[in-house]
Amino acid sequence: MSQDPLVVTTHASWLQRLGGALAGMAVGVILVLGGLTLLFGNEGRAVRAAQTLDEGGRLATSASPDRIDPAQEGRPIHVVGMAQAAGPLSDESTGLRISGLRLVRKVELYQWVETVRTETRTRLGGGEETVATYDYRLEWSSLPVDSDGFKQPQGHVNPEPILKDQDFSTPQIRLGRRRLGPEAAAGLPATETVVLLAGDAQEAERRLGRKVVVSGDALYVGADPALPAVGDARIRYAAAPWGPISVIAGQQGADLVPYATRHGRLYEVRAGRLDAETMLQDAKAANQVLTWLVRLGGAVAIILGLALILNPAKVAADVFPPAGAIVGFGVVALAFIFGAILSALTIATAWLVVRPLLSVVVLTLGALVALGIWRFKAARGTRSEPRVVGTQ
Repeated sequence: MSQDPLVVTTHASWLQRLGGALAGMAVGVILVLGGLTLLFGNEGRAVRAAQTLDEGGRLATSASPDRIDPAQEGRPIHVVGMAQAAGPLSDESTGLRISGLRLVRKVELYQWVETVRTETRTRLGGGEETVATYDYRLEWSSLPVDSDGFKQPQGHVNPEPILKDQDFSTPQIRLGRRRLGPEAAAGLPATETVVLLAGDAQEAERRLGRKVVVSGDALYVGADPALPAVGDARIRYAAAPWGPISVIAGQQGADLVPYATRHGRLYEVRAGRLDAETMLQDAKAANQVLTWLVRLGGAVAIILGLALILNPAKVAADVFPPAGAIVGFGVVALAFIFGAILSALTIATAWLVVRPLLSVVVLTLGALVALGIWRFKAARGTRSEPRVVGTQ
């Protein structure tokens, strides 16, 4: 369901735009500094994580879940066994109770959603006209939408959500004679859909004070699933069931706790029966993925920051819109080029700090390659052409 859109036209003079662009330079500086800090710190974090996994792999020994060996006290061990919770898990808001290691509640809300489409035109003289079209539509959304921030809140009011997403983890996992804390359960994937029964809907209705029925794999909070109204909700549950898990952690009596290496803490918990090598390789792969994602995020922040710093030049040139378009293209190109160079230099500098030996080797090889290319080109450039002797 949607309503007629709201169209709002605003105008900004050249001086207003220039003032905004100059103010945006401060934001650009913050973005550049934040990106540089993120990139530099990320390299150290990645190296420490890799070193922690390497050290754990060298020191970890296999252990039984049912026998606690005093000789392994204070050392990293690898344990595989059947995990059980000390008691049932429950969502006190709806009264749902299950036997599992982790319970995840996901809530969808039927609510008004605002979408905005903007079209900007630059006028001769540097002024700017912006036409914003606000559309309002009733949709199912997994994120609560605050209607107070709408351009036109009248007639598009969303009530407070009856429930929000929540994660419930067992405070203690039993692994034979061993124990794990709530941090272990929080990292297990909730892959099993909880089948909901009529009794679950009745208990939820009693606790929520609204009509609740089972609709597919969800508890539907509202009068009629076929005719949703603003404020209705669909509640779904997923669980990490009892079953086999694999752990690499430190032994502290009967407790499996994070093991402190020289570089960080080692605490790996995975669902299923996995050997130590597979667990460590998976953790290293996840560390590499995270490292590249942070690198990308830092580089994007630097490029955006440089674009904001250079943006006043584009706004100044907008007095003559075609010139502004050309300068704008140059601003984007320069921000991308120098942002990429600055990101690479920052990562290289961080490597000199956290990986000095490897950095020296890489730089030496690079210098040798560059020197070889230069000497090859120099030799070709100075090679004399053969003299042709002919008869006349």
